[in-house]
Amino acid sequence: LPNDSILSNVVESEIYRHQPPDAIHISCSTVSPDTSAFLARLQHDHNGTQYVAAPVFARPDGMMRGQATIPISGASHTIREQLVKPILSLTS
Repeated sequence: LPNDSILSNVVESEIYRHQPPDAIHISCSTVSPDTSAFLARLQHDHNGTQYVAAPVFARPDGMMRGQATIPISGASHTIREQLVKPILSLTS
């Protein structure tokens, strides 16, 4: 999603209402640290969702060639290593 406001609106109006308990939200949007912290608190307080920030640094042609760089932050080390990294490794 293209900016902080749109991501926050989509999470608050759609994702937030339909997340199962203890879900993992992997956000690949490039947003401010304040927005990431807000969404992490909002979702975790609501139903235990773990928020993982994973902004994508690549052009579309780089994504197609598997050349994306995706830093991962948030949630626990175990969640990042065992659940999130294998998913994101398919694109980078």
